[in-house]
Amino acid sequence: MSTSQEQEEFCTTNVDALAKAYMAYTVSGLQPHVFGMYYGDAPIGFVKLFYDNRGKVVYKSCEGQAYYEIWHFMIDKKYQGKGYGRKGMEAVLKLLHTKPYGEAEFLYLTYETGNFGAGKFYAALGFTETGDTTEDEVTVRLKI
Repeated sequence: MSTSQEQEEFCTTNVDALAKAYMAYTVSGLQPHVFGMYYGDAPIGFVKLFYDNRGKVVYKSCEGQAYYEIWHFMIDKKYQGKGYGRKGMEAVLKLLHTKPYGEAEFLYLTYETGNFGAGKFYAALGFTETGDTTEDEVTVRLKI
């Protein structure tokens, strides 16, 4: 699975995303949860998320409360623009509404400042900008 050339500047590789999940677990004690997305038997994408209830103030807008965060969300370039990203995100939201790893009011994620396609995609799902800044990324959240 891979992204288009135009998206490469905004995305980490899948191998790097999985390596960072391992590092988050071994270094910070966070427990990343990685889910594959399939169309039939064909892998078309994946999402990496975690639940943080350590009480650290990562985002000022959550004031040290527990929260969910998506660290990586990707749809293979062959399947983009066909509604699979939206369906994948809706499946994630359905899961998170059950609070599977603990109570939290919000789901956070970030995307690169110049990635207007991602901004439009997340806004259409109801995510709103928080005003928090993380390097060159826009932080958005959604009440779950």
